[in-house]
Amino acid sequence: MKRALAIAACLLLAGCSAEPDHVLGGRTWEVTAVYTDPDVPGAVPADAAGRALVVFGAESLTARTACAPLQAGASIDDGVVQLKGVRVGDVREDCIGGSRRVHDQLTGLLTEGAEFDVTHLTDDVITLKLRSDALDRPTIKLVAQ
Repeated sequence: MKRALAIAACLLLAGCSAEPDHVLGGRTWEVTAVYTDPDVPGAVPADAAGRALVVFGAESLTARTACAPLQAGASIDDGVVQLKGVRVGDVREDCIGGSRRVHDQLTGLLTEGAEFDVTHLTDDVITLKLRSDALDRPTIKLVAQ
């Protein structure tokens, strides 16, 4: 039930903008892994599984990090996402463990001016790889719901 409410909230927020004209839009994407350190596994911990969601609007990104809502304006095409006007809501008091780890990772990556290369692994699986000079660039893996 909580998951359905979270998805509905993301869709409602994303629905406020014009219809997306890119392949990322019109779907809810679940964060399944966040790779920020090559020495640490990136899979979302069991207690946070299914709780971090992303919806791309025509010119927006709306997310739920597992602990708080996040909204941003975005320049989106099928190969690049650039964020602007990032706002993170209040963190829930019960945000602990794996949920907190995923929240901290996502809010550390989804920041003002961040740019990501989009890779389509399949029709239902994408990665957002932070544009940076790092050899192992931080990456968010998402699966369509």
